[in-house]
Amino acid sequence: MLAAAGVLVGFLVYHQSEGYKLQQAETKILDGNYRSGIEQLDNLNSRQADDTRRLAEFLELKTRQFDVAYNEGMLQTAGEDAGVYAAALGERFEALGDLQLPEKLQSAYRTMQTRYEGMKNCLGKLSQADLYDAQHSVLAYKSRKEGAGFTVEDLSGVVKTAEPAVKNLETQVINSEAFQALTADCGAQAVKTMNEFYQITSAQVNQDAFDLENYEKSQRSDVTLKLSDTVSFYDAAVGTGLKSLTSNADAEANAKALCEALKIAWTDFSFTVKS
Repeated sequence: MLAAAGVLVGFLVYHQSEGYKLQQAETKILDGNYRSGIEQLDNLNSRQADDTRRLAEFLELKTRQFDVAYNEGMLQTAGEDAGVYAAALGERFEALGDLQLPEKLQSAYRTMQTRYEGMKNCLGKLSQADLYDAQHSVLAYKSRKEGAGFTVEDLSGVVKTAEPAVKNLETQVINSEAFQALTADCGAQAVKTMNEFYQITSAQVNQDAFDLENYEKSQRSDVTLKLSDTVSFYDAAVGTGLKSLTSNADAEANAKALCEALKIAWTDFSFTVKS
């Protein structure tokens, strides 16, 4: 009986210990039960408990505000609620700093930090000017395809504008480790559209460069040329959710929209924690 009583007392003491409560809070937080995890930490005042509480409060805020406004199937802008909340989450996350957390939660937090830093690094190199210039090749092809005259010199100018921009997108974003991880694990439309945009603009500028090389061998630079297989309307699409190009204004709007939508989708990916 004394042994049984001792076991019972030990059991009760353990279930009131900080280690047990932290473990329970960790499980609840990783399962997405943030409020319940926070309540599990009541009356605990250690550094680890405080840091666990801070992270849970951050994740609860994401769920309560950002997740309600975010729609992964759409391209959302900085001015929409999802964009406003994404910016606020980034500031709040940076303020968390170096946290001391239970083991599994610490691992999840490191993943969040890696993804967030990858986002900042990639988007810091994603220039709206490059996104704008990359579309120049598609817009110019639309004009040629619809029957407009052009010279070898004109085509050379298109390639000189679009090719470096597309190359920058490839090296700074598309082929980066951070964006590759985003593409592999995130099904957001913004990510799909970014890949579509690169594939379309890259294919067009490669074709233009190939055609230019052939024209330079056989045509004078100032002779006006026209394509033989013209159409009355060519749909210059550059990605799902973006404007089909009819003017430079469309290209400018697409560059802005894609930058903003990608940041919002990447924010969701950065701060999504799974057990």
